Amino acid sequence: EVVLPTGEIVTFGGKLIKNAMGLDLLHLMIGSEGTLGVITKAVFRLIPKSPYSCTLVASFNERLEAMKVAPLLAPQMIIPLAGEYIDHDLCEISAKYLGTEWPAKKGNAHIFYICMGETEDEVYSQAEAIAKICEENGAIDVLMAETRAEQDNILKIRGEIASAQKAEDSVGDFLDICVPPVKLIELMERILEIEKKYDTRIPVTGHSVDGNLHPTPLKELADRGLLEKVKEDIYKETIRLGGVISGEHGLGTIRLHNTPLWPDPKIW
Repeated sequence: EVVLPTGEIVTFGGKLIKNAMGLDLLHLMIGSEGTLGVITKAVFRLIPKSPYSCTLVASFNERLEAMKVAPLLAPQMIIPLAGEYIDHDLCEISAKYLGTEWPAKKGNAHIFYICMGETEDEVYSQAEAIAKICEENGAIDVLMAETRAEQDNILKIRGEIASAQKAEDSVGDFLDICVPPVKLIELMERILEIEKKYDTRIPVTGHSVDGNLHPTPLKELADRGLLEKVKEDIYKETIRLGGVISGEHGLGTIRLHNTPLWPDPKIW
């Protein structure tokens, strides 16, 4: 349910599973983030959670090795529930912040995959296939978390990385760039080049299956007057690779001055 600027109340979608009548404006309203109308009511479809799951953590010596794996899953029809990239040092910072331990001790970069299914065989078959791809492409260790407590620990450490970084007060900005998944390796290569160019470290987490990365340029760049230049370089490389400067967080006011970098500013 949406209230339009005219004051008119309009309903899009609803409890129907299918509806081909009229224009499909539902996602237009959702995507407009309140600029075309105020959403006053929403109906969600709930899907039962699969009864079986496991979490796989693959460890790599280098970031680029970890990134190589992400685009290799889809062509083999392997679609995990989630695939998360994390720098090892960020895992340790978050684990310390939470008073727990990150289970993977080897490597400098990790990707963890969550596999879910209706049977144990389905879940473990998918996990084994992912593990095989990782091992064939440079993984130095692959761990499988089977118990709920082990899986929850990994997810909690991942989920609190930003909070742990904020507690350290070391981050200049949390970015939200996104490229086509096949361009993920090139994007990480560009980030490594930018690190070298500005003699800095840019910690990275991200959703590797979606091509969505969260580089976090450090506050020391602001102290050197370089933070905005580093962000602009990252954004330019992202757009050059066919990406966008925000994949899931939205623009808000903080990113608006960067929108002219987009090839077609008319959509803003």
